[in-house]
Amino acid sequence: QRYPPRVEFDGETYGDLAAVSGRAAWRAWHHVRFATDEYGFRNEPRSAGDAAPPLDLIVLGDSFGVAASTTQEETLSAVLARDYGLNVYNLSISREGPRHEYANLLFEGPRLKTREGTCVLWLVFAGDDLDDVYPAELLNPRPRRQGLFERLAAV
Repeated sequence: QRYPPRVEFDGETYGDLAAVSGRAAWRAWHHVRFATDEYGFRNEPRSAGDAAPPLDLIVLGDSFGVAASTTQEETLSAVLARDYGLNVYNLSISREGPRHEYANLLFEGPRLKTREGTCVLWLVFAGDDLDDVYPAELLNPRPRRQGLFERLAAV
């Protein structure tokens, strides 16, 4: 799942809580610019033939990473790029859990131009993401008690 490619919305909107409540009185209208790239992720679209430099950071998450009610210039990805000079790519999609986020990284990762030291910033929200079912690859391995010979061999 992803957003439609090359979306460009520039207008007034209100947040998710007001939308879910259905109460017009709770709407706090504000200006938002929302854009997606040619692959349907919330990144600035690149011009055709525009070569992207290697990525410093890949952001992976759900609504925290997308920040749908936040204007494009104030998303976490945009702030990290602007204020810290990082080349950032956002793979986040709202309403998806860590399993889908991990799948995004596996499916989209090969097309992303990375360098040695490129990092993944995985935004996990304890309020709902930790309730999801995780595949074995994402589970932390239990520490194994090492015997005397294993400890000596590691020295």
